[in-house]
Amino acid sequence: MKSRAFDTRSVFSRNRTARAALLAGAALFLPGVALAQEEPQDDDSRVEEIVVTAQRYEQNLQDVPISVSVFSGDDIEERSTEGLQAFSQFVPNLQFSNAPSSGASGNVIYLRGVGNNDSGVEFSPGVGVYVDGVYIGVMRGLDLDLVGAERMEVLRGPQGTLFGRNTTGGAINIVSRRPSDEFEGDFSLTAGSFDRLDARANLNIPIIPGEFAARVGIASRNQSGYGQSLDLTTGDTIAELGDVEATSGRVQFLVTPTDDLEFQISVDATRSRGGVPPYHIIAMNPGAFFASPGLNPAYISNDPLTNYSNGPNTNDLDSFGASLVATLDLNEHWTLRSISSHREVQTRYEIDVDGTPWQILHSWQETEQSQSSQEFLLTGESFDERLHTVLGVFYYKDEAFSLRPSASTANPGATVTPGSPTAPNWNPAGGQVGENVSRAVYGQGTFALTDQLSVTGGLRYTEDEVTAAGPFHAADTFSWDALTGRAGLEYRWNDDVMTYVSAARGYKSGGVNSIGSGLAFAPFDPEFLWTYEVGLKSEWFDNRLRLNAALFQSDFQDMQFRQRIVLSDGTFIAVIGNAAAAEISGAELEVEAVPVEDLTLNLSVGYLDAAYSEVDPLVTVATGLTADKHLVETPEWTASAGAEYAFHLSEDSELTARVDYSYRTAIEHEITNNPLLRQPAYGLLNARLTYNYEPGGWSLAIFGTNLTDEEYILNGIDFRAAFGVAVSQYARPAEWGVTLRKSF
Repeated sequence: MKSRAFDTRSVFSRNRTARAALLAGAALFLPGVALAQEEPQDDDSRVEEIVVTAQRYEQNLQDVPISVSVFSGDDIEERSTEGLQAFSQFVPNLQFSNAPSSGASGNVIYLRGVGNNDSGVEFSPGVGVYVDGVYIGVMRGLDLDLVGAERMEVLRGPQGTLFGRNTTGGAINIVSRRPSDEFEGDFSLTAGSFDRLDARANLNIPIIPGEFAARVGIASRNQSGYGQSLDLTTGDTIAELGDVEATSGRVQFLVTPTDDLEFQISVDATRSRGGVPPYHIIAMNPGAFFASPGLNPAYISNDPLTNYSNGPNTNDLDSFGASLVATLDLNEHWTLRSISSHREVQTRYEIDVDGTPWQILHSWQETEQSQSSQEFLLTGESFDERLHTVLGVFYYKDEAFSLRPSASTANPGATVTPGSPTAPNWNPAGGQVGENVSRAVYGQGTFALTDQLSVTGGLRYTEDEVTAAGPFHAADTFSWDALTGRAGLEYRWNDDVMTYVSAARGYKSGGVNSIGSGLAFAPFDPEFLWTYEVGLKSEWFDNRLRLNAALFQSDFQDMQFRQRIVLSDGTFIAVIGNAAAAEISGAELEVEAVPVEDLTLNLSVGYLDAAYSEVDPLVTVATGLTADKHLVETPEWTASAGAEYAFHLSEDSELTARVDYSYRTAIEHEITNNPLLRQPAYGLLNARLTYNYEPGGWSLAIFGTNLTDEEYILNGIDFRAAFGVAVSQYARPAEWGVTLRKSF
């Protein structure tokens, strides 16, 4: 199959104020353009060229008029991270965490202040996740193991034209290594803190050279809990909390019957039987109406990774996915692609949320979700390759079942059995069966007006239909539609410097609340986002320095929030509504430099000024949210810096040292900015030392993460008014590990 890269130019602004701001920002980039035109130097050390598919076809990163962070599979390994959550610390303006009381697999992702504060099946994500072009609509289990990944692309800002609904904040695009005609592979073993023992293997097999190849990747992760539940009287450990036991695998086949036609078949599966990180009591109100009479301040442990819970803390996840991508080169300029997929995810968790020996609050949930999608994508060039066009149609359907009850009791001697409607204060509210159907047609074109100036325009029309039924409500259907798009201008000053301006509209689907107990089975509307952006893509000093930057302003309307409401019987429900509007402005800066041979430096900085411009008065009365509050999961500053140096010990061996530091300012984990759940500014230090022996394909790495043992909150819930406790979950402490790897 032919692989083409296309130089694009982009983007355009809208109203008078936004246009003035963007043009002023663009002017900042113009001084010093001649610096990129210096005479080439003899040093062979350069920043590597990066090819991405951020606009659904292959391009050099420096030709893409979008704010994009890209990390190769080697980058991921060198930073000693395996999943999306751990790696998010290196991406400006990206926040990846767990939803409160939703188990370890309930993920929330925020990008540029846009995301979702819960992972329920009725809630759509604000940041889309894609694997090899397939949209992952299920929000549980998104902390994907990146085994076999060729690269990860993080696209900031609305991506609705080419990637579709639910990408108002942006998109994360994971691209797997394709099968090839070379027999090669690798195997690694990792041992480390908390009895960690991991195994990974990747194997590429050219079954029929040039016609049929296969690639297999397997990963196993096993680790004891980093927290513990103690017996208050004896101090003995009752249970480990936050343990990991997961196995994942991926098989790919590449079939090429002719030079113009190929089929890529992928199958993946994951099985996880880990535990939930510990809930630590941070404050207490023994006089609360529904608090246990036995509630005692002694339950507040001095160790944030310790509690005195006696209930189960389990987190199970099973997933299976399959996709077929057929690609046909119609001629030298046009390619037709079909992307078919099916995915199933089952989760179950049980959490003793209160962190005490008494059964004050026990939460559990079971979900079953399946999704199928079909997309046809036509890409091509015309008018002497001056116009690049992307056209597509998309169909998506998912079905979901969720049972999300909770239980509480003021009787310290009572127990509650999950799933038992006869248990004290049992609340079955939260059960739901639902179906989502989405249809879309879209197109985008980039036309080169001159050798330097290009214009981009695109539109997408989407229809969404949601059918849902709850424990107290018959099935009902709701529908929405939306027109989203993108427009822009791009100007290339020379071969190494490009600036762009753009305007883009994003859309996140509406839905239906999974609530009961006599409350209305209420729908909530879509949310919309306009973003105006000016950006710079540049390389300097004969490609030894890459500097990319972006400034943006976003107008966020009909924001969807999940709000927790305590019922009269002591139980609670979580209701989603369109609660507010916001204005978000910010910037991103990413720098990569090779100042001398064998030394690579990285720097990224993100800034967000996010404020509510309007709050629904009814929401203010119900929750206390006011316009002066800060947006959740949106630190003002995010930054990371890294340095890597290779010491050549001999012709056959080298020692590579890498250090990374990431920093975030304060993070609000609750919509009313509860100070108990606020995470102050913190930084994380990671390091890795790797010895490589090239002839044998052996490497040995020693690494550490969170080396300064920072204590920081992942999420939390304040139940003091009703149940007498406020709790939070803390992230993993300092850890070390050793990895032995064999490549062939």
